[in-house]
Amino acid sequence: MEITKELIEANWPLTQVVIKPMPLPGKGGTVGIVEAKEGKYTCKIPGSWKTPINLDRDLDAFDFLHNKNFQYISKLLRTKDAKKFIKIGDKLIYLMEFIEGNHPEWWNTSTFSTIGKITAELHSIQGFPFESDYRPDIAISQAIEKAHKFSFKDEYIEVLKSVRPFDNLTKVLMHTEITPRNIIQKSDGSMILIDWDEVGIGPAVLDLGVSLINHFITEEDLAIRRIDAEAYYQSYFALRPMSPEEKTYIFDSGVYWACLWVEFGDIEKRWNKIKWAIENKEKIKALHK
Repeated sequence: MEITKELIEANWPLTQVVIKPMPLPGKGGTVGIVEAKEGKYTCKIPGSWKTPINLDRDLDAFDFLHNKNFQYISKLLRTKDAKKFIKIGDKLIYLMEFIEGNHPEWWNTSTFSTIGKITAELHSIQGFPFESDYRPDIAISQAIEKAHKFSFKDEYIEVLKSVRPFDNLTKVLMHTEITPRNIIQKSDGSMILIDWDEVGIGPAVLDLGVSLINHFITEEDLAIRRIDAEAYYQSYFALRPMSPEEKTYIFDSGVYWACLWVEFGDIEKRWNKIKWAIENKEKIKALHK
């Protein structure tokens, strides 16, 4: 579906609209830039799996978090009739304030320390009324169904099945994928989280495990980025403590995310990294004790 000047001006309180492509679009839908006299906005059409009910719940997070003084999220632009999004055919469309900046430097201890603090602040906010649509059990089932394309299919399935369920762990308001890729750092150094497609109440360890193997172990030489990892987890636990038992599930979460991401890069290298992490489980778990 094409986003046009006429479509935007008919539905949102914007004038002199110019539509531009997003330089680095995300994987979760169609994204573009809307420049107008009133400001600059990100226009997004989420993936086809998002229903109006699902999207309405996701977008509730914008006003909710602003009301809670959470400063790490952009602002949603309501339509002329105060709606969060519009529906054209089978497409859902919404606009957010565009954040000028770049993804933060990945291998920077200060970056991960700040990300840990932001994650802890988000997890400490109470009262959000909706659970996340994201279901690890479903994602694991889907990954197992697609495992036939890997030369290491049987081992891969065995590892996925070894991941302990997260259902009975502490649930918080989670983003689901807080990584440098989903953060924009502005010129003043402040950071804004983007891609809130799976926001909602869910297990805290899901947010805490996404970087454990994917980011804190290098792909080329299988080295642990200990300083970055410890900065991240120490920053988080200083604001939001977690029981020793629950911390052990961060490793499960790390394995889970690494398995789901294995196809988005050099598959063999990523699989070797997962196997290495499992063989060195105690070293990895020491990063977040």
